[in-house]
This record gives sequence, C-alpha cells and structure tokens, in this order.
Amino acid sequence: MTRAENRELMTGFIEQWRISGQTQKEFCEKEGLSISKFRYWIGRNRESEAGILSSFVEVEPFAMSSGITIRYPDGKEIILPVQTSVRNWIFPYQR
Repeated sequence: MTRAENRELMTGFIEQWRISGQTQKEFCEKEGLSISKFRYWIGRNRESEAGILSSFVEVEPFAMSSGITIRYPDGKEIILPVQTSVRNWIFPYQR
C-alpha cells in the first residue's frame, strides 16, 4: 500500500470515528486498529486540515482595554496584559 493510499484509508477511518460517537479506544477495538497509530493519524489530519505541518502559525491578537485574550475551542482562556511582549518568551521548541 502506498503512502497516499494509507493516508486516504486513515482519513476515512477518522471520518467514520467522528460520526460514530464512539471513543477512540472503542472505535479502534471495533475496527482492529492500533490506538497509538490512530491517534498519530488524527494529529496528522488536524495539521493538514489547518494547512500546517509541525510549525507555528502566526496569530493576530485581539486587544481589549484589559488585555489580550486567547480563547481555545474548549472554552479555556488566557488573558495577557496589553504590555506583554512575546518577543521575550522562550519556547521549548526554539531552544
């Protein structure tokens, strides 16, 4: 099986899983898939859907009078003071 065929097969499994309402573990047991391989492909699928491959995406901050709010899809928020400079942050991936 070629890489393209494997990618297409796994993308189909991911779509079936999303529709199924099952947990990843339940779905993999039913389909006879390795949970670790399935999770790997979910991550790869998210990257390709977002148009990125293991790289950071520049985000334009939304500034409010009280600070900059970063809101995640699950509802969690990070609020930073407006004066926060990201230039001085050290990211573990850039060492």
